[in-house]
Amino acid sequence: MNIWHEDLVNNLPKPKVDISVVTCLCNERDNLESFYQRTKKVVDGMGLSYEIVFVDDGSTDDSLAVLKKLAQKDPGIKVIRLSRNFGQHMAMTAGFRYCRGKRVLWIDSDLQENPEDLPKLMKKMDEGYDIVCGERKNYGVPFLRRISSAIFFKTFNLFSGLEIPIGISTLRLLSNRVVSQFNILTEHSRFITGLQFWQGFPHATVEVTHNQRVAGKSKYNLFKMLKLASDSVLSFTKFPLRIATFLGLVSALICLAITIYTLIRYVFVGVGINLAAFLNFLIYLMASMLFLILGIIGEYLGRVYVELLNRPLYIISEKINVD
Repeated sequence: MNIWHEDLVNNLPKPKVDISVVTCLCNERDNLESFYQRTKKVVDGMGLSYEIVFVDDGSTDDSLAVLKKLAQKDPGIKVIRLSRNFGQHMAMTAGFRYCRGKRVLWIDSDLQENPEDLPKLMKKMDEGYDIVCGERKNYGVPFLRRISSAIFFKTFNLFSGLEIPIGISTLRLLSNRVVSQFNILTEHSRFITGLQFWQGFPHATVEVTHNQRVAGKSKYNLFKMLKLASDSVLSFTKFPLRIATFLGLVSALICLAITIYTLIRYVFVGVGINLAAFLNFLIYLMASMLFLILGIIGEYLGRVYVELLNRPLYIISEKINVD
């Protein structure tokens, strides 16, 4: 059993550089060189000591070879290769675990987000915030993707009780204490944004530009986005279980009302009862509600099962320039 202790935070490695840039990637070889050059130019221009932590989430192209070449030239580059594709949130968890910056920049390596926005995030954090998120001023994503993202965050906020700003991107500057507290959390069904805002530290947003993807393609298809949405909501609220209880009550009341209505028509109006059709309707209604309720309960039981297995969140196959 994992037990939280406050002194775990005090035993975590202390910051060694001014800024850690953490990014995960999967088959992004065409973007890596440009991402590195632009990021390095920004941090050098600000006079910051830095490290850039690349987490290779099971790439099957030449991404690792590109990263090895960059790491040979720049010891500030750290490379963590996972044994397979564990997903963005697990990969970023690995990156946060090994970063050593006083402040940590979370940014995607596909260049849809601009490393040049770092000074704006730093300036905002200097005002006393622990989480500074990029808020998209314009979008390099389809209209339907924007609408679905807004609906997701509004629904998540409603059910979870958190206040995550609508329209934020993964471009995010985090203080060391946010990352240190995050590294203590061990649940397997993890939505990083929710976990970071759950901590309750002061947060703010700044406007940033969201670009079209330069090369490669998005790794999030419809199935993965739906899975992330369901995992996020189920990990932060018991509301679906309350919905299951409500649906069970509603279905029972509907059945009772239809039965009373049918009996009244038979007794006082003389309308005959098609018993077979009546029973079929009640059976179908109750069965559909029952399967829906069992499905919701099954989702929660499945998450309990995964937590009890207590498997590692990720497996590292190779580390480069990592202490």
